[in-house]
Amino acid sequence: MPERVRVAVVGATGYSGLELCRLLLAHPHVELAAVAARSEAGRRLGELYPHLARLAGERVLRRPEAEELAGVAELFFLALPSGESPAYVEALRARGRAVVDLAGDLRLDRHEAYLRWYGGRSAEPLSAARYERLRAGALYGLSELRRDELRRLGEAWRSGAEPAPLVLNPGCYPTAAILALAPLLAGGWLEPESLVVDAKSGVTGAGRSVGPEYAFAELEGNFAAYRVGRHQHRPEIAQELGKIAGEPVDPVFTAHLLPVRRGILVTAYGRLRRAASEGELQEALAGFYRGEPFVRLLAPGRSPQLRDVVGSNEVHVGFGLDEDGRRVTLFAALDNLVKGAAGQAVQNMNLLLGLPEEEGLEAAALRP
Repeated sequence: MPERVRVAVVGATGYSGLELCRLLLAHPHVELAAVAARSEAGRRLGELYPHLARLAGERVLRRPEAEELAGVAELFFLALPSGESPAYVEALRARGRAVVDLAGDLRLDRHEAYLRWYGGRSAEPLSAARYERLRAGALYGLSELRRDELRRLGEAWRSGAEPAPLVLNPGCYPTAAILALAPLLAGGWLEPESLVVDAKSGVTGAGRSVGPEYAFAELEGNFAAYRVGRHQHRPEIAQELGKIAGEPVDPVFTAHLLPVRRGILVTAYGRLRRAASEGELQEALAGFYRGEPFVRLLAPGRSPQLRDVVGSNEVHVGFGLDEDGRRVTLFAALDNLVKGAAGQAVQNMNLLLGLPEEEGLEAAALRP
C-alpha cells in the first residue's frame, strides 16, 4: 500500500456520501481520488457544495461506472440506495478493490431474510447463490465489536494473503441499539424476550430521495412513528444482538422521525435476570467500553442529548435503573450521518489499513 491510499466515494451527492467526502478530504493518510454520482456528473464537487470547496479543489463528479473507477482507487465507499450496491460490490471486488458498503442489502446472514426485507428494493433481487457469493468473506463492521477482525482482515489483504475485503457498514439505528444493549447482553444480565427498542432519528436518515411526507411543512412541529413492524433495520438488530447474547434475540423495534436534521436517540427497555444496583451496572458498562475512543459512558440516571453528539463520531451511552432493581432503561445517542454512517465507515477503513482508529475523526475535523 502507498503512504497515501487512494479511495473513492460512489454515491457522493447523498447525505452520507457528502459526509464521507468531507471526512476523507481532510484525512491525512488517504487521497480522495474519485467522487461519483449519477446526479450532477461532470460538475465540480466544490461548486455544488460550497462548504467543501476549499478541500475539494477541482474534483469533478464522475459517472459511477465500476469498471472505470476500479482503475483509480484501491478502496471504495458505496453510499448508494438499497438495491444498487450489490452490482458495484461484485465488479469492484472482482478487480481486487476493497469495499466498505453503507447500504443494507448484504448485511443479513440469511438469503431468506434479504428477500423479505430488501428484495423488493431491487428490480432484480439477488438469487441465493449470488447472495452467498457476494457475501463471501464479508465482515459486519461495527468497529467497537469487530475491531480485531477488521485489523486481521486488513493485514491479510495488504499482505496479499487474502482477497480484497468487503466491510458491511452497520445501519444507523442498529449501531445505536447494539451499542446500548451489547454490554448487558454480553454479560448475561438481560432477559432477551423483554427487550423493547424505541428509536428516534433526524430526517437525514431517510436520505435525499424521499417523498412529500418528509417535506419541511409536514415535519415541522410534528412527531410520529414510521414503518411500524416493517422497518428494514429490525432484522439486523435482532441478528447482531443474538450473536452477542449467544441466544435468539428479537426486540420490539419502533422508529420515529424527529423534526430535526440529524441525530439518533435510542431508548431501550429490558428486564434483568436478577436485581442489580446502579454500581453493578455502571461497572458492567464501563468494563465493556473501557478504552473505547468513541464511546462515552454517562453517569447513572443521565440521558444523552443529540446536541452533544451531532457533528462527531461519538456515541453517548447511559442507563437508568428502576427502584425494584430489575427493570433497566438504556440510552445511546449518535449522529446518524457520522457514527451512524460515514464516520463509522472511515473508522472501519482506518482499521483495515492499520492506521490509528481515530485518524481523520478528531472532533475538530467533524464540525459540519
